[in-house]
Amino acid sequence: MMTQLRTSLVVLLHLALSAAAPVPCDEKVTRLEEEIRGLKNVIHNQHRYILELHRSQSLQLQHLPSSHLGAENLYRDCSEVFGGGKVASGLYLIRPDGSPTALSVYCDMNNGGGWTVFQRRRDGKENFDRAWVEYKHGFGDLFSPDGEFWLGNEPLHHLTAQGNYDLRINMEDFAGNERYAEYKNFKVGNEKKKQAFGGD
Repeated sequence: MMTQLRTSLVVLLHLALSAAAPVPCDEKVTRLEEEIRGLKNVIHNQHRYILELHRSQSLQLQHLPSSHLGAENLYRDCSEVFGGGKVASGLYLIRPDGSPTALSVYCDMNNGGGWTVFQRRRDGKENFDRAWVEYKHGFGDLFSPDGEFWLGNEPLHHLTAQGNYDLRINMEDFAGNERYAEYKNFKVGNEKKKQAFGGD
């Protein structure tokens, strides 16, 4: 066992000494080529991820109940859905002004009705430690009643750019105690404005 430990120390010291020595030009070129390959892999993986997001969105739209689909039901937000006589909380298809596509959203028809739910956290099953592109477009399980999700910064920008919106944050602890906070004039900026959040 002592021999193995000494061998390991020798190897570590050798590696440390070789890293400190000047690197010949050929080794620098090789290292830069490896970095370029690594960056190309990152770009390739991000491209695959974007394609997967598009595929996932198409699949999600197929799972919407047909009663929520159709041109007459493409409201701009959940408050219009509620105003149109839809009083059941659930999934609806909306298309905010300026949005390139329709969005599947969960509309909460409680507390005055017409609330667009853009984040749901319940038990920590969904990992919210995500890349920027995932926060930009949204992630998680919007379709199950207990699913955790983030709707997306871009959809939030399109929603809040339409007018003055109130933000309501509902909180419940593990003992069942409920609290909420409401803020007026909630906005989310576009990506150029670094998706800044604001409100009164």
